[in-house]
Amino acid sequence: MSSFRGEHYNTDLTAGPHYAFDSRGDEYVASEKVIGMMVGKGAPFSVEQLRVMEDRECWKWIYANFPPRGKTGSSKPEICFTGFRPDDRTRLERLAEQNGYHVVTEVTVGLKVLVAGEAPGPVKLNKAREKESEILSEAEFLARIPPT
Repeated sequence: MSSFRGEHYNTDLTAGPHYAFDSRGDEYVASEKVIGMMVGKGAPFSVEQLRVMEDRECWKWIYANFPPRGKTGSSKPEICFTGFRPDDRTRLERLAEQNGYHVVTEVTVGLKVLVAGEAPGPVKLNKAREKESEILSEAEFLARIPPT
């Protein structure tokens, strides 16, 4: 065990799990789980280098090289429809899915496009503006869809 600025480190790389703790006893160095993730993702570091890296450094590399996906796990752009009659909404949602969009029923953090019909919900419009989502009319949306 060694210390630096009041922080204590387990420097025995031959022992079991390798952790370092700061003066409050909080974990400071990457856990075996994070090290395993880094190795599994092909990180350009040796296991010995990873064992002395801070946990936050490892997570920073993971997120920079493997950005998290939205809740859906989809890399498709999210689209939402508001202010349409049910039959029109169903037709437009199907068209959106056929053209690479992930249809959601509410404004989410990852929403890319909100398509507004004749009677759009004011809450959805305001949330979409706050999230800087693109707001389109039905005609603008249809203009983006290639002819079949």
